[in-house]
Amino acid sequence: MRTPEEKTQIARTIAEQIGAGALAMIGAKNLLVTDTGLNLKVGRNPMSVTHIQFDLTPDDLYTVTFSRCRKVKGTYKITELARVEMVFFDSLREVIEHNTGLYTSL
Repeated sequence: MRTPEEKTQIARTIAEQIGAGALAMIGAKNLLVTDTGLNLKVGRNPMSVTHIQFDLTPDDLYTVTFSRCRKVKGTYKITELARVEMVFFDSLREVIEHNTGLYTSL
């Protein structure tokens, strides 16, 4: 079990590895510390992704989940659009670009 400080440090590390510029370019907001990583909401994109979840695995790799959250008849419906496992930290931007259609650098 991780302490709240460890969880926060993991989320900060993920955000640093992606980069502040890349997060700004994808319109990231509502960054949320989770038990295993980081969850964030992204801006409009061609793939209709609304949220990205980054989970740190015991192997020091990431599982990145792309999902869409919509309100349907008063209830929220969450649809998983893609899941990419065994992602190295230096491939995070590429995975984001491929699954959202948004660029992470100029």
